[in-house]
Amino acid sequence: MTGASIALVHHANQHLVCNGYDNRDGIETIARGYERVLAAHVRERVPLGLHLSGTLVEALAWWEPRTLDVVRRACDRGVATLVGGAYGENVMPLFSDAHNRAQLHEMLRVYDDLLGCDVRTVDVFWVPERVWDERLAATIADTTLPNGGYRAVLLDDRLVAPPGPARAALDAAAPYGGPGPPSPFRMTGTGLVVLPIAAELRYRVPPRAADEVETLAARLGGARRVVVYGDDLERVAGVGGWTADVADYERFVARLARGPAPGAASIADACAAATAERPVHAGCFHELASWGARDDYRGWADDARWAPYRARLERAEAAVADAAAAGADAALVELARKHVLASAHETAWQDPIAPGGPRAPAPWARALAAHAYAALPTVRAALSLAARAEPRAAVEDVDADGDDEVVLECGGAFAVVTPRYGGRVVHLAYAARARGVVIVGNHTDHWNFQEELNRYMDVPANHPGAFADAGAEHAALEVVDCGVEGAFALAELSWTSGPYAGGTKTLALGPHGVVACYRVPDGADDVVVTACLSPDYLRLLRHGRRGVRALGGRTWRGHAAGDGSAWVALGSNAQRWARPRAADPGHGFNVAVRAAAPHFDVALGWGAATSAARAGLLRGARAALHRAHAIARR
Repeated sequence: MTGASIALVHHANQHLVCNGYDNRDGIETIARGYERVLAAHVRERVPLGLHLSGTLVEALAWWEPRTLDVVRRACDRGVATLVGGAYGENVMPLFSDAHNRAQLHEMLRVYDDLLGCDVRTVDVFWVPERVWDERLAATIADTTLPNGGYRAVLLDDRLVAPPGPARAALDAAAPYGGPGPPSPFRMTGTGLVVLPIAAELRYRVPPRAADEVETLAARLGGARRVVVYGDDLERVAGVGGWTADVADYERFVARLARGPAPGAASIADACAAATAERPVHAGCFHELASWGARDDYRGWADDARWAPYRARLERAEAAVADAAAAGADAALVELARKHVLASAHETAWQDPIAPGGPRAPAPWARALAAHAYAALPTVRAALSLAARAEPRAAVEDVDADGDDEVVLECGGAFAVVTPRYGGRVVHLAYAARARGVVIVGNHTDHWNFQEELNRYMDVPANHPGAFADAGAEHAALEVVDCGVEGAFALAELSWTSGPYAGGTKTLALGPHGVVACYRVPDGADDVVVTACLSPDYLRLLRHGRRGVRALGGRTWRGHAAGDGSAWVALGSNAQRWARPRAADPGHGFNVAVRAAAPHFDVALGWGAATSAARAGLLRGARAALHRAHAIARR
């Protein structure tokens, strides 16, 4: 290596996005941009460090698994080096050490489960939103982490200056003035290698002008050293809200491959170059501090407009901890905890209200944090399944969203129905073998800007739940009655608006399934009912489509994965399969039934879907419903 070399590090960060948005790129577009950048590095043999957020890896595993294959090949060829981080990209100084450690453990598990990498080789850390304080050093270097602890961390170059006049002077000269990009060094008192992200490189990569690379080479000087570039992968790929032409970056990578100065360095080269020792101070990147977040991020975290969302995250996390201490079903507690970790994504981030104007908590950050409360029904299911609760039906606000839901419990099953939003089942869990599994409710996926927990999501239709009725997904229903009949928990709901006003939907939850009995007004007998099945939702998050099996026959359809299975059965010859209103969502499979009579029922079951099991579920539910109906008429 002669002269200065650049170590390129890319940070790819998306939540569990899908496709079909009207306000942002979908995962397919984003994945193609990633692949083009990676292809340039492989083609030119130019090394790169690559950080992928845990939620992004899970989204790719479901929607674009070939992109993960591209990542694996780049790693196998020695071109890409994986960089670790926090699973949900939470702003770490805002959270407890226990929460942060859970984020780090989950991130390494995602890399292991979905990328198949040896996590012991993942030893460089990307700090979420690059917000640093001193206590994080011990957390990321902890030798009890699955990778044995991180040995290096990427931080912005301005953190070498203490807050106050020294940092202000550095900021005033940024990005092109000042002493020039610093070389890697060791953090005083910690043993961690610091790879300082050069602000100057963030503004110069990719070069737009023909002579800008030579200007950069002159600026870096002829000394043999390594400087570090680090920024969003979406930025150079021109996706995810960025508008760059990826061809500019491809030309830059080709230029680095030709050398000699500036040349290309690997992350290992950058770590090896750290010889001097320097202190590091708390802070973040320059733009973030200048946007009102401040160096400690408290300008945004303590904003009164964020307080309700912070409270939701805190309450959900406490509920998960309490359920674990109470001996609730461990798998469902794990799913609830994982959901809370994901809900902290880019905590309290703010976007401009209008271009160039003041900022406010970003709508997508608010939506994700609001949905931390989706962990509360999962926690309740974990407690119910562990206790093998007796059949029970009740009206309560189980998810603390301000609206009452119907809770149905029956031994090893637990369901939540939302009367306000179409009478849909939005949570459904059952005890499969030795652990609980969620089979309806894909809550950790992307919610766009929608903050309401249970409202049907139209664009994209990513969270349909079960027993979603085409054209009436937003119609309100009222609870007529709740009760127990034999082994079944029952709830009768009546439409108060929409195309089926005056009709009823009655749900019966039993030990092996839930049956919805419909009575719609005459003339409204062409009803399409959709159920979104997520068999063993935790497994789908952890392994993507790997191991998922389609099931079914002429009168039933479903899927199985791991310990979980879920299926829909036609209730009579007057029903037939229909095309779902929308494409399959993230981590779920839509099944739709069309009914040709005003009185019909649809069964959603689990476990073995033998003809006897399907007939038994329908027969038992119908008997319970008819007995309850007869009692109500007395």
